[in-house]
Amino acid sequence: MKHLALALVMGLIPFCGYAQENSVMTKISQAVSAVRASGDPEMRIENARSLAQYVKQNVAKSVNETVVLDIASLLEDTNDAVRYWAATALGYIGPNAKVAIPFLREALNKVDADAMGKNSASAILVALKKIEGRAEDVIP
Repeated sequence: MKHLALALVMGLIPFCGYAQENSVMTKISQAVSAVRASGDPEMRIENARSLAQYVKQNVAKSVNETVVLDIASLLEDTNDAVRYWAATALGYIGPNAKVAIPFLREALNKVDADAMGKNSASAILVALKKIEGRAEDVIP
């Protein structure tokens, strides 16, 4: 009986970890959907900022490729602040977000170089540095 209980507990430990990891990915996908769903630009920015903070706080370094691509899709948003926060979230994920590199580079090419102040270019460059680990290759 003790062996059965031990086997049951040992079997549940990985399951609990999987459930928690799956919950993080689900919440990230829901946050991306919330950004897309809002028609209010300020609400989209706030939702994108919340997404980045959630990724940072949950150390979502084990997210799957689908979630990374979901976040990367926000780099196509018309609002530069949303793109800034999407790039920030990808930077928090780090090297596990390598699949997003082409999207980050494309977004960087589209940033208005003459824009003053904080824009998505700074976050994109930081994300590329964190993902690739080579700052000298990132700066255009």
